Amino acid sequence: MKRLLASRVKNLVYRIIKGKTVGVRALIIKGEKTLLVKHSYRPLWYMPGGGVDAKETGIQAVRRELEEEVNISCENFELFGFYHSEQEHHDDYVALYVTHLSEDKYKIDEQEIAQANWFSFDELPQDISPGTKRRIEEYLGKMAKSDKW
Repeated sequence: MKRLLASRVKNLVYRIIKGKTVGVRALIIKGEKTLLVKHSYRPLWYMPGGGVDAKETGIQAVRRELEEEVNISCENFELFGFYHSEQEHHDDYVALYVTHLSEDKYKIDEQEIAQANWFSFDELPQDISPGTKRRIEEYLGKMAKSDKW
Protein backbone atom coordinates (compact mmCIF):
# COMPACT_ATOMS: atom_id res chain seq x y z
CA MET A 1 0.00 0.00 0.00
CA LYS A 2 2.87 2.39 0.83
CA ARG A 3 4.48 1.72 -2.56
CA LEU A 4 1.21 2.39 -4.37
CA LEU A 5 0.80 5.70 -2.51
CA ALA A 6 4.45 6.60 -3.17
CA SER A 7 3.98 5.81 -6.88
CA ARG A 8 0.91 8.05 -7.06
CA VAL A 9 2.71 10.91 -5.30
CA LYS A 10 5.69 10.49 -7.65
CA ASN A 11 3.35 10.58 -10.67
CA LEU A 12 1.70 13.76 -9.38
CA VAL A 13 5.08 15.45 -8.83
CA TYR A 14 6.24 14.43 -12.34
CA ARG A 15 3.04 15.77 -13.85
CA ILE A 16 3.42 19.11 -12.11
CA ILE A 17 7.18 19.58 -12.48
CA LYS A 18 8.31 17.72 -15.56
CA GLY A 19 5.42 18.01 -17.96
CA LYS A 20 6.24 15.62 -20.78
CA THR A 21 8.18 12.43 -20.11
CA VAL A 22 9.71 9.81 -22.40
CA GLY A 23 9.66 6.13 -21.60
CA VAL A 24 10.49 2.79 -23.16
CA ARG A 25 8.90 -0.65 -23.07
CA ALA A 26 10.22 -3.95 -24.40
CA LEU A 27 8.16 -6.65 -26.05
CA ILE A 28 10.42 -9.60 -25.28
CA ILE A 29 9.64 -12.65 -27.39
CA LYS A 30 10.79 -16.23 -27.15
CA GLY A 31 8.97 -18.49 -29.58
CA GLU A 32 5.25 -17.92 -29.04
CA LYS A 33 5.64 -16.34 -25.60
CA THR A 34 6.32 -12.93 -24.13
CA LEU A 35 7.83 -11.92 -20.80
CA LEU A 36 5.62 -9.70 -18.64
CA VAL A 37 6.25 -8.20 -15.22
CA LYS A 38 4.21 -7.01 -12.26
CA HIS A 39 5.80 -4.07 -10.49
CA SER A 40 5.81 -3.99 -6.71
CA TYR A 41 3.78 -0.76 -6.85
CA ARG A 42 1.22 -1.67 -9.58
CA PRO A 43 -1.33 -4.49 -9.71
CA LEU A 44 -1.32 -5.30 -13.45
CA TRP A 45 1.03 -7.14 -15.85
CA TYR A 46 3.19 -4.91 -18.08
CA MET A 47 6.03 -5.20 -20.53
CA PRO A 48 9.33 -4.36 -18.81
CA GLY A 49 10.45 -0.76 -19.20
CA GLY A 50 10.68 2.64 -17.63
CA GLY A 51 11.82 6.20 -18.10
CA VAL A 52 14.54 7.50 -20.38
CA ASP A 53 17.21 9.29 -18.36
CA ALA A 54 18.90 12.54 -19.41
CA LYS A 55 21.40 12.10 -22.26
CA GLU A 56 20.24 8.51 -22.79
CA THR A 57 18.97 7.12 -26.08
CA GLY A 58 15.91 4.91 -26.30
CA ILE A 59 18.05 1.83 -26.96
CA GLN A 60 20.29 2.64 -23.99
CA ALA A 61 17.24 3.11 -21.78
CA VAL A 62 15.56 -0.14 -22.80
CA ARG A 63 18.82 -2.07 -22.30
CA ARG A 64 19.27 -0.52 -18.85
CA GLU A 65 15.67 -1.19 -17.84
CA LEU A 66 15.85 -4.85 -18.91
CA GLU A 67 19.07 -5.34 -16.99
CA GLU A 68 17.65 -3.61 -13.90
CA GLU A 69 14.21 -5.23 -13.87
CA VAL A 70 14.80 -8.78 -15.17
CA ASN A 71 18.59 -9.11 -15.52
CA ILE A 72 18.41 -9.68 -19.27
CA SER A 73 21.06 -8.37 -21.65
CA CYS A 74 19.92 -7.85 -25.23
CA GLU A 75 21.72 -6.39 -28.20
CA ASN A 76 19.16 -6.44 -30.98
CA PHE A 77 16.08 -4.25 -30.73
CA GLU A 78 13.63 -3.10 -33.36
CA LEU A 79 11.57 0.04 -32.79
CA PHE A 80 7.97 -1.10 -33.15
CA GLY A 81 6.16 2.16 -32.42
CA PHE A 82 6.17 5.52 -30.71
CA TYR A 83 3.08 6.29 -28.66
CA HIS A 84 1.48 9.11 -26.72
CA SER A 85 -0.03 8.34 -23.32
CA GLU A 86 -2.28 10.44 -21.16
CA GLN A 87 -2.81 7.73 -18.54
CA GLU A 88 -2.90 8.92 -14.95
CA HIS A 89 -3.07 12.51 -16.24
CA HIS A 90 0.45 12.30 -17.69
CA ASP A 91 1.75 13.67 -20.96
CA ASP A 92 4.06 10.78 -21.78
CA TYR A 93 5.70 9.42 -24.90
CA VAL A 94 6.58 5.74 -25.01
CA ALA A 95 8.88 3.99 -27.47
CA LEU A 96 8.15 0.28 -27.83
CA TYR A 97 11.04 -1.97 -28.83
CA VAL A 98 10.82 -5.64 -29.81
CA THR A 99 13.56 -8.14 -29.09
CA HIS A 100 13.78 -11.90 -29.56
CA LEU A 101 15.53 -14.20 -27.11
CA SER A 102 16.78 -17.74 -27.54
CA GLU A 103 16.78 -18.42 -23.78
CA ASP A 104 13.99 -17.85 -21.28
CA LYS A 105 16.17 -17.06 -18.25
CA TYR A 106 15.52 -13.99 -16.18
CA LYS A 107 16.02 -12.82 -12.61
CA ILE A 108 13.81 -10.14 -11.15
CA ASP A 109 14.89 -7.15 -9.11
CA GLU A 110 12.72 -7.85 -6.07
CA GLN A 111 12.75 -4.18 -5.01
CA GLU A 112 10.85 -3.09 -8.11
CA ILE A 113 9.41 -6.25 -9.66
CA ALA A 114 7.00 -8.44 -7.67
CA GLN A 115 6.61 -11.10 -10.38
CA ALA A 116 7.71 -11.96 -13.89
CA ASN A 117 6.47 -14.74 -16.12
CA TRP A 118 6.47 -15.98 -19.69
CA PHE A 119 2.97 -15.98 -21.19
CA SER A 120 1.79 -17.60 -24.39
CA PHE A 121 0.32 -15.07 -26.82
CA ASP A 122 -2.82 -17.25 -26.75
CA GLU A 123 -3.06 -17.22 -22.94
CA LEU A 124 -2.28 -13.73 -21.70
CA PRO A 125 -3.20 -13.02 -18.07
CA GLN A 126 -6.62 -11.57 -17.27
CA ASP A 127 -5.04 -8.74 -15.27
CA ILE A 128 -2.85 -7.40 -18.08
CA SER A 129 -2.70 -3.64 -18.53
CA PRO A 130 -4.90 -2.44 -21.41
CA GLY A 131 -1.97 -0.70 -23.15
CA THR A 132 0.18 -3.82 -22.94
CA LYS A 133 -2.62 -5.95 -24.37
CA ARG A 134 -3.18 -3.50 -27.26
CA ARG A 135 0.54 -3.43 -28.14
CA ILE A 136 0.68 -7.24 -28.21
CA GLU A 137 -2.43 -7.38 -30.40
CA GLU A 138 -0.86 -4.83 -32.75
CA TYR A 139 2.32 -6.90 -32.92
CA LEU A 140 0.32 -10.04 -33.71
CA GLY A 141 -1.65 -8.19 -36.40
CA LYS A 142 -4.95 -8.61 -34.55
CA MET A 143 -5.61 -4.87 -34.56
CA ALA A 144 -4.42 -1.82 -36.46
CA LYS A 145 -1.51 0.15 -35.02
CA SER A 146 -2.36 3.27 -33.09
CA ASP A 147 -0.23 6.16 -31.92
CA LYS A 148 -2.06 6.29 -28.57
CA TRP A 149 -0.81 4.06 -25.78
